[in-house]
Amino acid sequence: MIARLLASLRGLLRRRQIEGEIAEELRDHLERETDTHRARGVPPEEARRLALRDLGGFTQTMESTRDVRAIWLDTVWRDVRYAARVLRRSPRFTVTALTLLVLGIGSTTAIFSIAYTVLVRPLPYPDAERLVFVAEKQGSGVAWPNFEDWQRRATSFDGLASSLADAVIVTSGPDPRRFLARSVTSNFFGVLGVSPVRGRLFDESDARPGAVATAVISHEFWMRELGGAPEAIGQTITLRTPFTVIGVLPPGFRYMTAADVYLLLEPQVAANYRGMPSRGSHTSLYAIGRLKPSLSVMAARTEMQTIAAALALEYPQTNTGGDVLLVPLADRVVGDMAPTLTVLAGGVTLLLLIACVNLAVLLLNKSASRAHEFSIRAAIGADRRNLIRQLLIEQGLLVVMGGVLGALAGAAILAGLISMAPADMPRLDEIRLDLVVLAWTTLISCT
Repeated sequence: MIARLLASLRGLLRRRQIEGEIAEELRDHLERETDTHRARGVPPEEARRLALRDLGGFTQTMESTRDVRAIWLDTVWRDVRYAARVLRRSPRFTVTALTLLVLGIGSTTAIFSIAYTVLVRPLPYPDAERLVFVAEKQGSGVAWPNFEDWQRRATSFDGLASSLADAVIVTSGPDPRRFLARSVTSNFFGVLGVSPVRGRLFDESDARPGAVATAVISHEFWMRELGGAPEAIGQTITLRTPFTVIGVLPPGFRYMTAADVYLLLEPQVAANYRGMPSRGSHTSLYAIGRLKPSLSVMAARTEMQTIAAALALEYPQTNTGGDVLLVPLADRVVGDMAPTLTVLAGGVTLLLLIACVNLAVLLLNKSASRAHEFSIRAAIGADRRNLIRQLLIEQGLLVVMGGVLGALAGAAILAGLISMAPADMPRLDEIRLDLVVLAWTTLISCT
């Protein structure tokens, strides 16, 4: 089958060369047959007529070789060219149909690409469905002593870490500049399941008293500020104090918000940063946990609420009325964007359906206006199968053109929406034109 397909493609792409070779072979055969008849005493004109009769006719034989070589592929190609001429002769119909397809495919693909990335696509961490966001419902975050109690008492997690966003001033260069930072516990990257592209990440030894101050930098910071140099590992950068760079994170890594530099949280707590050692001090510290396999979010939430109730009894002055918020990390990342994106997705779905209905009506009217043409073609020998194939090819060509233009329109619409989106929109840097969504949208338009 593959050999026949390749031969058919060769016959289509090199048709003139192959037909010239066949015609040359037939002429040579015809001359030999004519000479054979003349050798028997037949006059020249009669000898050629007999040779043509034996051959079955020169033109007829050429046509039969075309049928043997690639009749179906040649027929399809001929139908495609005819369909292109039909669409070119009806510019108003073609432009209207393409406009409907471009609006439907482009807008639907753009909105669904955003909705799929934000609402459906798994977070870019290993086994992301096991990651949960944990916080206290009271105050603006988790008190550090409460977090330490969670770590000691909770059994639902393979790991429980915490972090808080911050800003730092890099003063090691000639011009001090402000960079985004995130302070994390030493097990933070282990809980997320992240591996470095250079060097290593934090471990418990980095968090011990008296240890050298270390920092992990983002891939973007490494490329932009340190030139992507391998010798950046071990280099010292001055933030509030000097820090030694020990590792570089993978490209595009981010947790909740983008950060250039990651610092250890334990030394800052030991230095009474923001009064964090106090149980009554609630900063923007939040926890992240990795659930044990086969353990549900509901079971982990129940355990954490039990721990919170116990802490309320033990520390009534600071923990009375305390409760725990535990949700899948993906839900926390999406936040309150889910209803908005769901409504937008429903709206563009309705727009796509309206475009498809209008396109179907337009095609029916076009087919009805060509009834006379089909009657004439049927009268001169075209069978129903050929007419149906021609219509399907015309509509397929229209859908392919609409799909290509729709993809371009979708990319343009998506770029415009991204440029207008708020900076705090979740997963904004991950949004791309989704080819699966484009394929499904084009298929729905086709059907």
